[in-house]
Amino acid sequence: MKTLGIMGGGRWARVLLNVARHLLPLETRIFWGTTHGYDAAVSFRNAGNLSNITVVDSQQFAFGNLDAVVIATASHSHFSDARRSLDCGVPTLCEKPLALNRQHALELVQQATHQGTLLGIDLEFFYANYVQEFAAAIVDIPIKGIDIEWHDPRIEQRHGEMKHANFSVNIIHDIFPHCWSLLRCLSPQHSPQEINHVRYHPSSGVQIAVELQAEIPCQINLGRQSKRRIRRIVINGGEAVLDFSTEPGSSQILGTLTQYRWNGDRPLSGALRSFFDLLEHPEHYAAWPLAAHNCVDLIPLSESAVTQLRVEQMRQVDHASRGGWDLTHDDHRTLLIDTFAPALNEQGKLHKLESEEELYEFAKQMVQNLSDH
Repeated sequence: MKTLGIMGGGRWARVLLNVARHLLPLETRIFWGTTHGYDAAVSFRNAGNLSNITVVDSQQFAFGNLDAVVIATASHSHFSDARRSLDCGVPTLCEKPLALNRQHALELVQQATHQGTLLGIDLEFFYANYVQEFAAAIVDIPIKGIDIEWHDPRIEQRHGEMKHANFSVNIIHDIFPHCWSLLRCLSPQHSPQEINHVRYHPSSGVQIAVELQAEIPCQINLGRQSKRRIRRIVINGGEAVLDFSTEPGSSQILGTLTQYRWNGDRPLSGALRSFFDLLEHPEHYAAWPLAAHNCVDLIPLSESAVTQLRVEQMRQVDHASRGGWDLTHDDHRTLLIDTFAPALNEQGKLHKLESEEELYEFAKQMVQNLSDH
C-alpha cells in the first residue's frame, strides 16, 4: 500500500494514526484529513517529526488518490464520509457506528456489495486474543444466559491521553456494537436476535435485554459515569467470568482462575492489520469478520435499542419537566445531557461536553429550550 487516508481530528484518530504507522512500511504516505482539528493535527505531526504524514482539510480530501481509507470522524459524519470514499471505489474501514440509522447503513452495505469495494466496521474485539481464548475454554459449557457489564468513568487515561466520555454520541451507538461483536465471538451459534426491552436510569446507565438464538437471555449494562472502568462477561450467572477491565484480563471458569497474556497483536492492531492484508488478498473479504455485510444483523438491533432508549428518556424528561428541574441534582443534569446531546449531534450541532462547567451549562440551556416550547 502506497497511500492511506485517515479521516478525523480527535483522540481516536490520533490513536489509529500511531497504530497504522507501526504496521505499514515507512514509505507509505498517510494523508490525515480533519477540519475542526486541523491546527492541532499539524502540531501533533510536527511534534512527532512525522514526515510521511500530510495533514489536509477533510473537505479537500482526495479519495481518488488513496489506496485505502480509515474513517474516524464524528459519528454523524460516518455515513457521508464513507459514501464519499465508496463513490471513489476506495476500500474503507469505518469506526462504529457505520451510520446512525438502518436506511443509511444498508445503503452503504448495498453500495459496497454492488461495486465490489471493501467496506468494514472497526469492531476490534474480534481480534482480542483473550476473548478468543475465553471462547475456546467455554465451548463445552451449555450457555443458558449471558450478562455483559461495560462501564466507563467520565474521564480516564487511555493510550497516553485523557479520554473524556463522549456524551454527544448515543450510548447505544457508542458501546453496543462492541457488545454485539463479543457475543458473536463467544457463541456464534447464539447470535443476538431481538431487543426485548431497554431501561434507563441517569446514574446507573442503560440496561438492554437481548434475546439470543434458542431463546437464551442476555442482559447488557452500559454506563459512562462509573468511578472505574468495568468490562465483564458472565456466563450462566457465574459459571464462567471474563474480566478485561484491565486488558488482557483474567477469567474464572468452573473455579479455575486464568490470567491472560498478550499473544500477538493487540485488538486494534489486529483489526487494522486484517484490513491492510485484505488489500493484498481481497479473496478473503467474504469471510472477514469486520466486513459490513457480515455485520448487517447489528444494524436493526442498534436501531431498535436506540428507539426504545429515546422513548424511555423522553418519558423521564416529561416527568421531570412537570415536577420541575433541579440542576443541582446529578440525575437531572445527566438525564438532560444523555437525552439531548446525541440528538443535537446527529443534527450536526456538536457541543464540547468535558468539564463540569460545560456539562452544567448545556443542561441549563436544555431546560431553557424546554421552557420555551
